[in-house]
Amino acid sequence: MNFFILVSFRNLFRHKARNLLLFFAVMIGMCLINIMFSWSNGIFDIMFNKLIARVTGHIQIIFTQNGKVRKEIIHNKKKIINRIEKNVNGIKRIEENIVIYCKIIGNGKGSYGIISAVEANSNFFEIIKLVDGNKYDLTNSKYINPVIMTRTKANKLNLKLYDTFSINFRTVHGQEQTVKLTLVGLTKGDNFFLSSEIYINIDNIRRECGFSENETKNLKIILNNPELTKLIAKKIHNSLSPDISVIPINYFNSNYYILSYYTNHELLIDFTDNFKYFKGEFGELTNYETLIVSENFANRFLLDIGSNILLNFTNDKTKVCFSKKLKINGIYKSDLFQDNIFFINENLYFFLWENEYINIEDNEINNIIKGLNFSNNKCYVTEWRMLPLNTKVASFEKRYKILNDDNRKGIIAQVSTMHDFAGNNMDFGYLLYYLTWVCAIILFIFIMIGIINTVRMSIRERTQEIGTVRAIGMQKVDVRKVFLLEYLILSQSASILGVAISFFVMNLLKKINITLEGLIVEIILVDGHLHFVTDFRVLIIIMILFFIIISIGIYIPVKNASNIKPSEALRYYE
Repeated sequence: MNFFILVSFRNLFRHKARNLLLFFAVMIGMCLINIMFSWSNGIFDIMFNKLIARVTGHIQIIFTQNGKVRKEIIHNKKKIINRIEKNVNGIKRIEENIVIYCKIIGNGKGSYGIISAVEANSNFFEIIKLVDGNKYDLTNSKYINPVIMTRTKANKLNLKLYDTFSINFRTVHGQEQTVKLTLVGLTKGDNFFLSSEIYINIDNIRRECGFSENETKNLKIILNNPELTKLIAKKIHNSLSPDISVIPINYFNSNYYILSYYTNHELLIDFTDNFKYFKGEFGELTNYETLIVSENFANRFLLDIGSNILLNFTNDKTKVCFSKKLKINGIYKSDLFQDNIFFINENLYFFLWENEYINIEDNEINNIIKGLNFSNNKCYVTEWRMLPLNTKVASFEKRYKILNDDNRKGIIAQVSTMHDFAGNNMDFGYLLYYLTWVCAIILFIFIMIGIINTVRMSIRERTQEIGTVRAIGMQKVDVRKVFLLEYLILSQSASILGVAISFFVMNLLKKINITLEGLIVEIILVDGHLHFVTDFRVLIIIMILFFIIISIGIYIPVKNASNIKPSEALRYYE
């Protein structure tokens, strides 16, 4: 084999003019291919891991009260997070997503902006780079609600570092609120999507908005691999199937639990069919103050149809008690429910729910309900109602319009992906990505044609040489080895050098400061510079494919050359 390698190198240098030209063509081609793919991956990195991951996450969990878009709140975030983490893999982290739109009152100037809650950790400062101020001041209690904003935004508001200013916004309860903030850090505003945001420590904004410790606006999920967004969103959607909604109460020092049913006629029939025995007027079950109790409970307290009972409800957050007199319009006996289960209709339930006399934990619910499959039984009120994941409504805006137009009570939950709320920007990113692939393939084809044509021309010119070496005893297979090694050495060494040069060129391009403005320019730049991300897996695959295709491409003319009879080759003249 060493002999064939030496002969191949000798032939390369003997025909150095053509081979040198081919070498530079392959080298430049591979250099451009790697630069194009790295630039394309850089755009994807900006969009998925910097913009979308920072602003909205790859997946959002949104809970709206009574279908009101402006009334977004998750009452029990720990419960939601625990369910997702328990059932779904591939998640990098789950963050609270508290974003409020506000009016900003600066020094003699005003504007509108977005206040975004952040956790002041390494993940945040990896994306947001300060050009002035101290990042640790974001959590410094010395300042009143310390915040970070872009230099451009600060200039518009006539603010300097450590100035105080005010914002006006609505709290989670709909109240107008004016709050003072302190500017402790400035960023350059490295992207259009982040330029209008003002960042504040999440504990401060939660307090000012009126969220309790276990409440948040919505959740955003950042994935290890954004390409798996749709698959993971489906798993999250399944993990958030709602439980039956339960309200705990205390009656004569004993624990009781209230479930609720829908008053739709067909669902009422399904509801009463679940009982082994039911006493009461069917028409009375739709009354607002209706209560249904077990037969054993009624016997214990000497109650019957028409009896009144006073129940005390405790607010889940404030612990304030609320008393309500209810009328027993139904008495049941069932193998599915324990005797300490009461039932009320949806109208009273949603009144209690809106005043936060709400749920208990998952593990307690399992102990209360003995065997009823609530996922297949729609007559009972659940914690929330899930919007379908694969909705026929294509745009996120139209889905929100459905929520606004639908007079629903209770919580409407939805799992939304970046394909919903960033579809237009992602389409632009995909367009650039596919254009890069098309350009790379075209360039690849030209390189292949150049190499194969060069091999064919070289073989035609060296036909007499082939005849000579065949005449002195070289076998067909040896001729093939020499030619294959010759062009594989040339193409692979040129491609490796081209890749190495591409990294040097990309490093130079990164240092160029680009001052152009515009949305498209902002998407492809980070801090005014081009952003390259090399996917070494793709690079290795390209080089392997290049090797395989080159081998196949030159094998046919080389094989034809090796099959020439020595006598014919020696007589060949061009």
